[in-house]
Amino acid sequence: AQAYTGPYYYLTANTQPTSIMFSIQAPSALAGKLITIYLTMPNGTVVSESTQLTSYPGGTVATAYIKWSYVPLGTYSWSISPSSFTYSSYGTTTTVSAQPSSGSFTLGANNGSITLSVVYTTKLDTVTFTESGLPSGVTWWVVLGGVNKSATAPNSIVFTNVPQGS
Repeated sequence: AQAYTGPYYYLTANTQPTSIMFSIQAPSALAGKLITIYLTMPNGTVVSESTQLTSYPGGTVATAYIKWSYVPLGTYSWSISPSSFTYSSYGTTTTVSAQPSSGSFTLGANNGSITLSVVYTTKLDTVTFTESGLPSGVTWWVVLGGVNKSATAPNSIVFTNVPQGS
C-alpha cells in the first residue's frame, strides 16, 4: 500500500466572533440596583440579561457590563430597564435617566463587535438666552452653573447639556 501524499484540503468555518457589549454607568448611590437590557435579535426574538450596578468604596460611579457573544450579523434594537431611578443622597432627592434608554444598530461583516455606553444622568437640556434692548455690537454675558459665556448683540447665548433644575 502506498501512503497518500496529497493534496490536502482543510475546511475552516466561515464565522466571525461577534459580540455586543453594554457598558453602564450611574451615580455610586445606585450600587446594588438591578439593570436589565432587552435585546431584539435580527430574527425578532427578544432576549434579556440582568446584572447589578457595582461600585468601589468611596467611588463616585457605579458600573455594570452586559455582554452577548457569538451573535448573528444583522440589525438589532435594544432598551434598558429601568429607564430612570430616583434616589436620595446627602438630603437631596435626584432623578437620573438612562442616556440613551433605547436604540438600534447593525452588526455587519466589517463591524462584528460593538460596545454601547449607557449613562444614568440627570435630564439634560439646552438653555438659550436672548437679549433685547442692547445696541447691536455690544457684548453681553451670562453665568450659568459657574460657566461664563458672552455674545455680541443681537446674538443669543446657548448652554448645552445643562442638568434640569439648575
